[in-house]
Amino acid sequence: MAPTAVDYMSSDDPFSQFIKPPANEPSGDQQAERLASELIDAQIAREAEARAEHRRHNPELRLLLLGQAESGKSTLLKQFQMLYAPHTLDAERAAWRGVVFLNIIKALRTICETHDFEYGSNNGTPAVYDPWSDAYTPPASPKGTPGRDNLTTVKLHLAPLLGLEATLAQRIGSGFNLAGRTEFCVRRGWQDNTQFTRPSSGKRKVRSRSGSVDADRGIGNGKAPESELHLDVQTVLADCRSDIQALWAHPSLKVLVQRRRLRLEDASIFFLDELNRITQPGYLPSDDDILRARIRTIGISEWSFQFTYPGKKNLCNWRLFDVGGARSQRAHWAPYFEDATAIVFLAPISAYDQYLEEDARTNRIDDSLQLWTQITSSPILKEVHLVLFLNKCDVLRGKLAAGVKVKKYITSYGDRPNEYAPVSHYFRAHFSQVFKRNNTDSKRELYCHLTSVIDTQATQSIILSVRDGLFRANLKHTGLI
Repeated sequence: MAPTAVDYMSSDDPFSQFIKPPANEPSGDQQAERLASELIDAQIAREAEARAEHRRHNPELRLLLLGQAESGKSTLLKQFQMLYAPHTLDAERAAWRGVVFLNIIKALRTICETHDFEYGSNNGTPAVYDPWSDAYTPPASPKGTPGRDNLTTVKLHLAPLLGLEATLAQRIGSGFNLAGRTEFCVRRGWQDNTQFTRPSSGKRKVRSRSGSVDADRGIGNGKAPESELHLDVQTVLADCRSDIQALWAHPSLKVLVQRRRLRLEDASIFFLDELNRITQPGYLPSDDDILRARIRTIGISEWSFQFTYPGKKNLCNWRLFDVGGARSQRAHWAPYFEDATAIVFLAPISAYDQYLEEDARTNRIDDSLQLWTQITSSPILKEVHLVLFLNKCDVLRGKLAAGVKVKKYITSYGDRPNEYAPVSHYFRAHFSQVFKRNNTDSKRELYCHLTSVIDTQATQSIILSVRDGLFRANLKHTGLI
């Protein structure tokens, strides 16, 4: 067999071994891929440096609002809105009217169901009433202060109002299952929804003792603006005002509250006491109403606020992330830890006598301590500043004044006085101890505050104090001071 050209080069050409490429030298395609990779890496490095340079000259405070459900995160976010972007709250004001109405209706249903359970009722709990049905006409109002027997009649008068609960709740948000029952929740942007679909395109009326309300307002396609729904609810609410006040003032309810058989949210009590104002024509929620209005939120809400800081020419930014606190939502917290400047953790210390809705065996204070332990011990968060709000101190004061013993629910409290100062000090010491135990080698500070975030003046003062502390700490971290 004749030798090939390669055989001649390899065997006869004395220079072949010097001119052939090294065995480990990449091919032309491999060289092009490596060059492209190096260019991409360089671009990423330049962009990272540009972002770092931008942050040095345009500081941004990224805050995560964390805590269990109903700890006050959404209320604190409203305080940020009032302080830094009041126009956004003004734009939402009309939408919050429906939430106020819903808080009142939910409270009335709780009152009726609890009263029927404790005292019994010949007619049972008021049935769900279809406000667009012509089949039901409420009886006339009783005269004078109702006795126990007449309370059944009063509750029947409330049937049209209670029947609007599901429609109003579904209009505002959507249903989800919690602890075996259906609750309603909202996602960010719920205030922007303005269309409400009626159950029928026909012309129907909402019945009340003072007459009827045209449910469609002359709109023939079966749809009406949300304000029309609010007007329907407010009309029925105003018509039921005397019955609501008679029920709310009844001695039997006072007994249930004193025996702690009837538990209402503080917002509900506030709105029931403010019923005369809320049922006035043209009602719009006040700032205080919006702060107290309670509705469950799910998912992540992100807000950006700008502020000026002494000595800085450029505007500084807050970026706030309101993260859902229910147990099912806590798995979604981790991705938001990266690049966080600080975590604002809210622990409602008034909840010493309450248990999780998801787990009736877990005390809410204990749950907050477990969450706080996870956050303070997380390696991912070792450089993140921590701000602790021991919240709902106003509610705590009320419970202690009513004689609700801390040691009955927190046995380690022992025989200490059942008074605000020692109780708040006890809880503060426990949360501070958890922080110190998990940060022995860290120089970061803990900013701890006893708060009632519905108190606008005090809360906004705390926000400014926290802002200044975090801003200085952030400047130190970036090497600018």
